[in-house]
Amino acid sequence: HLLPVPSLMLSGLTYLDAVFKFEIPFEELLKATFRHAQQFEQRLILFIGYLGKPEQVDILLECIEEHKHIIDHILVDPVSGDHDRRYVPEEIIQAWPKLLSIADWSTPNLTEVKLLSGLSTEEDHTEQAFITAFRDRFPNLSTIITSLSGDGQIGISVTHRDSSFTHWHEKLSQNFGGTGDVFSSQFIRYFFLQKMGLDESVEKAAEDTLAIVKSSIEGESKELLIYPFS
Repeated sequence: HLLPVPSLMLSGLTYLDAVFKFEIPFEELLKATFRHAQQFEQRLILFIGYLGKPEQVDILLECIEEHKHIIDHILVDPVSGDHDRRYVPEEIIQAWPKLLSIADWSTPNLTEVKLLSGLSTEEDHTEQAFITAFRDRFPNLSTIITSLSGDGQIGISVTHRDSSFTHWHEKLSQNFGGTGDVFSSQFIRYFFLQKMGLDESVEKAAEDTLAIVKSSIEGESKELLIYPFS
């Protein structure tokens, strides 16, 4: 079952100019959703993405502690920025480590790894230095790091327990906001719900995301065009 709980209402994607934000009763919605899941004896995969404000972290931690007996996995996508540009306040970036420290999985892009690595983004560090620092900071976290740069390619670096690998795919001529959300949702579908292997789940999620980007480019769209997957 999918039980979405929005942390904030937005008038558009975060990379757009003049995006308006509207607050919602986050705590009440979250606690009610957990109560419904417990009432119907559901096991949960808790996926945490965009934070509306840093205080929501403490609300999440309280609910996780209270309902940990029904939570099988915690996945955190620490939405903070992309393409070396941050698009959330510094207070939210500083709040993410509390959740990453208790999570099982995380799906940051390279910009978010840099912001959360503990290294200064003003200094000249290699991509691998940021990745190593991030993983050292959260040693118990399985990570899927997207948006690595290569020779005409984009990479996804995966570390889970004692295994690690990098999946590469072609780099396209245009970028769209929302591709990280598509990748994360498809990874959850393949790995947790369909019980595919880790390598195959990452590859198929990347292929699905790439197909959507290609379709959006071919349709001359300015935004990512989402269509149902079979």
